[in-house]
Amino acid sequence: MTLAVTSTHTPVRDRVTWISYVQYSFFTWFMYSFGATGALLRDE
Repeated sequence: MTLAVTSTHTPVRDRVTWISYVQYSFFTWFMYSFGATGALLRDE
């Protein structure tokens, strides 16, 4: 019995998908960069 995958489906990334990626990237960058400075600000 041979299991062969013949479908080469690639996901479609349209404008909405790329905007979502950028928004998520900026959000996580902001949250993690602020989280690192939170300990320093707490000490003051």
